[in-house]
Amino acid sequence: MNKNNNITIGMIGGGMMAQIGHLPFYIKDKRCNVKSIVETRPSLIRHLKNKYEINNIISDYNDVLMDPEIDSVVISVPREATGPITFESLKSGKNVMSEKPMAHTVLQANKLIKQAELKKLIYGIGFMKRYDLGIIKAKESFLKLKKSKRLGNLLFARFYNYSKKPEFTPPPHQRPSESRKKRLNIWPSWPEWVPNNYRKSYAWFLNVASHDINLMHYFFQDKLHLDKVSLSLNGSISASFKHENSLISFEFSNSNSGVWMEGIEFIYEKGRLVIDIPCPMNIRGVSEVILHENIKSTKFRIIETQQKWMFDNQAKGFVNAILGKEKVLTSGDDGLRDIKCIENIWKRGLSI
Repeated sequence: MNKNNNITIGMIGGGMMAQIGHLPFYIKDKRCNVKSIVETRPSLIRHLKNKYEINNIISDYNDVLMDPEIDSVVISVPREATGPITFESLKSGKNVMSEKPMAHTVLQANKLIKQAELKKLIYGIGFMKRYDLGIIKAKESFLKLKKSKRLGNLLFARFYNYSKKPEFTPPPHQRPSESRKKRLNIWPSWPEWVPNNYRKSYAWFLNVASHDINLMHYFFQDKLHLDKVSLSLNGSISASFKHENSLISFEFSNSNSGVWMEGIEFIYEKGRLVIDIPCPMNIRGVSEVILHENIKSTKFRIIETQQKWMFDNQAKGFVNAILGKEKVLTSGDDGLRDIKCIENIWKRGLSI
């Protein structure tokens, strides 16, 4: 925990997600000093220097890890390099916010968690949808309904994501015009037991569907019991879970329909709670939450939320966690639980 209310950050990676989802928010936070950015591609270096006026752009992330002034790093690198760089960052004593997935297997994720625990560091994963103000409001409503039983018992819940490509163009950013000059250390992108013809689908599922697995755990914690799984070679998955006396459905597929299709439904005896999750590239996008009731009369109301981009909230949440003001909403422990669940889904789907 940082007690000085002043955080010095090193940004490892200067590509698209660093530019649109991380860097701007740490730069504008007066509690932060972004001291260094690690990037080797000349086109990105020029852009980062011109736009953010950060001259300390370096080619080796080890220089960040050895800098005693930097106490925290934000990691936005190719997915297969995230795990090893996170491990080295934690080992060097830096708090970490990394892009998801944190790793690609339970064994890899366990290695990261143990290092964070050993060093007593803040370790967050970029599941920014937990910082969506609509999702937060929906969780509050969900817990109130569970306690009050106003709509009766929860009968069924459904989590779904059918979207392959963003329906919104990402915010302005500089794309590199050249390859990386330096190759990064990588870890395998799938467990050894995944058959060759399913490995790309597994890696894609872990990258995209992990958001929705993470949200499922956000609402139900550890009380989910996997029941059945159907899996196709194109990566579509349907999984069913049991939670107390309720059934939960998880559905995932890749559809380039031009419309973002992701959401959650909670079905009660006397109503339902519906969450429509926006495309993450929509900078004004906040989940729409609608509560349908059938008590004395049938009615519905939209639960009001503020319009603030989830990436902005995520950066503030990480800084607040480092300063000891709140717990990080997307902890490494949560990420490990997600990967355990994903491995179980795939093992069941592949009959392993």
